[in-house]
Amino acid sequence: MRKVLPILVSIFMVVVFGGFAYFYLLDDTSQKEYKEYTKFEGDFIKNRSCKRMPLFLAKVAKRGVYIDLSQVKYKGVAFWFGRGFRQVAHKKDWEKFGYFGTYTTDKRGDLYLAPTPFITIEEGTFEAQKWIYKLDGKSGELMRWLKLDDVLPSGNNPYGIVSLDYDCDDDTLWVSSIDQSSYEKQRGKIYKIDIKSKKIIKKYGGHDFFTIKILKTSKGKYLLAGSAVESALYAWEMKNNLLNKEPSKLLELPDSTLKIRKIHVSSKNRLKLEAIPFSYSLVVESSKKYRTHYIAIWDSFNQEWIISSKK
Repeated sequence: MRKVLPILVSIFMVVVFGGFAYFYLLDDTSQKEYKEYTKFEGDFIKNRSCKRMPLFLAKVAKRGVYIDLSQVKYKGVAFWFGRGFRQVAHKKDWEKFGYFGTYTTDKRGDLYLAPTPFITIEEGTFEAQKWIYKLDGKSGELMRWLKLDDVLPSGNNPYGIVSLDYDCDDDTLWVSSIDQSSYEKQRGKIYKIDIKSKKIIKKYGGHDFFTIKILKTSKGKYLLAGSAVESALYAWEMKNNLLNKEPSKLLELPDSTLKIRKIHVSSKNRLKLEAIPFSYSLVVESSKKYRTHYIAIWDSFNQEWIISSKK
């Protein structure tokens, strides 16, 4: 029997998506067969990125800035800064666009945000999931930046755009969506978008990836992707700044109920993964206690990943 993904508020799920933030098109929505092996070429380190924080924050924040998309105290987005991150920059006007799940910044300090449905379906919820949002790094103005018309959230699956990352090499935005999907069929997509023209350079169908992150190693460039269906991390090899062949499964978390929501390079050959429960249904509570952290270390000599939980 076909499983239906109901829009029910689940008390067991949590909103932790952001934390205390002339072109050829391919439209293939068929199910992909993933090869299960752990081959991964080269070593990687935590590099200094071209990405910059919003420039308007420099007027108030002299130290680090913490981007808050948790929806706990402020709707939408807020920026914490100062000693102990006790000061906050938040505009009431930013709340009109609803809730956000993840973000990325570019070399100009502009912030791009992915939406997320929150607790209940409201008027405009489905429409909101079709948009990429942009917070101008100089003016602090938040706006709807680009609508992806083929993203189609519904009552069975309210999610649309869920993750994005910026590519410093060619000034493009990588975006993932998981709309129209179920546990039986992955219909999500990966988009490569030129920021200047707002044109879709390439589209890859049939993949439900909950989070994405670009990673460079000593021997190649990859798009890392956490599955929305499995508790697995995939790597998609990149050639000439495009995705090549099909993604390969790198590792699986010990807890099969969790899905990887955040990927960070913490040091040499070391990833920090944040995972949460996820089942395509709406979520009700935001709390750090529902996030599980893992450390994944790449052993390049033995060509394997070593995974441990981090309390």
